[in-house]
Amino acid sequence: MNPIPIPAYVQALLDRLEAAGQEAWLVGGCVRDSLLGREPGDWDLCTAAIPQKVKAALGDMPTADVGISHGTVTALTAGGPVEITTYRREGAYSDHRRPDRVSFTQDIGEDLCRRDFTVNAMAYHPDRGLLDPFGGREDLSRRVLRCVGDPARRFQEDALRMLRCMRFAAVLGFQVEGLAQKALDQLSPLLAAVSRERARGELTRLLLGDYASQALALGWQAVRAVMPELPKRPAAFPPGIPGTLPARWARLLWPMPLGQAEAALEGLRFPHTSRREVLALLACRDEPLPMPPSRVKELLARLGPLFFQLVGLRLAGASPGEKAGLEAARAQAQALLDGGACLSLRNLAVTGHDLLALGCPPGPEVGRVLRALLGQVLSDALPNRREELLAYAVRLVRPGLLKAGRGDPA
Repeated sequence: MNPIPIPAYVQALLDRLEAAGQEAWLVGGCVRDSLLGREPGDWDLCTAAIPQKVKAALGDMPTADVGISHGTVTALTAGGPVEITTYRREGAYSDHRRPDRVSFTQDIGEDLCRRDFTVNAMAYHPDRGLLDPFGGREDLSRRVLRCVGDPARRFQEDALRMLRCMRFAAVLGFQVEGLAQKALDQLSPLLAAVSRERARGELTRLLLGDYASQALALGWQAVRAVMPELPKRPAAFPPGIPGTLPARWARLLWPMPLGQAEAALEGLRFPHTSRREVLALLACRDEPLPMPPSRVKELLARLGPLFFQLVGLRLAGASPGEKAGLEAARAQAQALLDGGACLSLRNLAVTGHDLLALGCPPGPEVGRVLRALLGQVLSDALPNRREELLAYAVRLVRPGLLKAGRGDPA
């Protein structure tokens, strides 16, 4: 095989470990992605050295001990963090998530045999070449996801592996081998043992994959085991759907009522910002077409860049007539941005100081009037010009609140 190009900062770690007499290999996803011609997201090493000897071999290099109880030392290099994990064997998984016991071993073969899929159970060394005891390289060429050993056992050990299987299928476009597919269908109820945060992370990476539709179709029962609110049929992801987190999650939840979608996102412990963005898209999914220019402006003000994701979502599978309306709305929105249209209080031609000078009392009244003025501008009822806005503001201030003699704008 052609040598895998190893970044200098990773090669330096290999050199330090082996100079100290400690065997080490590149392992897992970085080997898989390199063989596929993809840029690895991170680089992981495994070694015969126990964590204390790893740290001794690294000398003065800074490290983090977050996973040290499981044999992982994280080297903090100039190229980024690199995890270095001692070869290990694992005991039983009584909770279908984590091994009850982890012990170290001197045999990399024992370490590789505990891994989930053959394509992740390969190791590489620039001098010793590729170590591939389970045929992972052939499975890469066949574009197949196959478990190491018995799939049912692997999924029973750690239920999250079922979502990882689907995520790899979505990202790589691989098929799932028959026995693994059967185990996936049968054992998906075990996903109840997985934390909602970990499930959300895997589902998000799945939805962002280029082959999300195929992955959802093959493992829909597993997704519904995590999100029982979803319908019985998987959502379709037509070509052209924006590849962003809000858009992909909105598409998954598209058939659901807004309140039910919100409950589902809360159940997965979604961060507030992401949840708000997804719900904002869902709230506008039935916006009538064609959109009047004033409505385009209002939605652009409300959604910001999400407006263009909304258009992209609705374009997927739209009729020719709907597509024309959506394309027109997108062009209008872009023209508004290019023309510097007033879309927020920051762009309004008057400020709170102007209203205070007009005689408006400080406090909530200032905000109320500013928002009302912005509404007039967004609806095209008023131009965004200071004189006209101040004249209208006089009519908005509640009776009796203007200071005596300050009722007329200067």
